[in-house]
Amino acid sequence: MKNLFIPYKQASELKELGFDEPCIGYYTKTTEKLCRVGSSKYNVDFETVTLKDIYHDYCLAPTFSQVLEWFRSKHDLHTYIKKDKWNHWQNTYILINKEWEKIDSYESYEQAELSCIKELIGLIKK
Repeated sequence: MKNLFIPYKQASELKELGFDEPCIGYYTKTTEKLCRVGSSKYNVDFETVTLKDIYHDYCLAPTFSQVLEWFRSKHDLHTYIKKDKWNHWQNTYILINKEWEKIDSYESYEQAELSCIKELIGLIKK
């Protein structure tokens, strides 16, 4: 399940960019360890945290889908990933100024998704 969350490095960069959406996990700064928000085994609802709920040097641990949704809703930046005829994640694109820009090709969907997030972070930092 750990692979559903973006890595610490990108989570830290997102914090700098203002990402503060409710998350079910967070990272500690000293160990970069992924921690989940406490919940009761009898409680079906997930507990979440935002930046105000955790130590100032920690960062939220969003899922890949949360981050991509945040880029779409807050920055109008979209991604598109599809397989080529050889079953590689060949076509990975970001929509910038109404133009699809190709990033690269990858062996797995997860690599393509992480690359998109890194690219989007770089665009916002500019």
